[in-house]
Amino acid sequence: MGIEELHVQDLPPGLTIACSALLALAIACAVFVSVDVVRRPQPMAVMNAVWPLTILFGSLVRLGFYLRSGRAPKRGEAPRGDSPPRAVSVATGTSH
Repeated sequence: MGIEELHVQDLPPGLTIACSALLALAIACAVFVSVDVVRRPQPMAVMNAVWPLTILFGSLVRLGFYLRSGRAPKRGEAPRGDSPPRAVSVATGTSH
């Protein structure tokens, strides 16, 4: 018995369409965040690369987290005075 090759034609068409749509959504979210971190650079420079990369595998969930907790203030704006809750700090810290 040999190992059989798996081809795209062997997969259910609905699965291929769903996966393609989810991949396109993740890429769109990562592009949005990439543009946003150029406009709003992160205090830790490494996060300028980490956020778009983590958005690729987290898609909408990570995008929501970024918009709510990870987004830096615009250039020239004062940073938020309050420190984030511990859970948010841990989640952000584990991203990189």
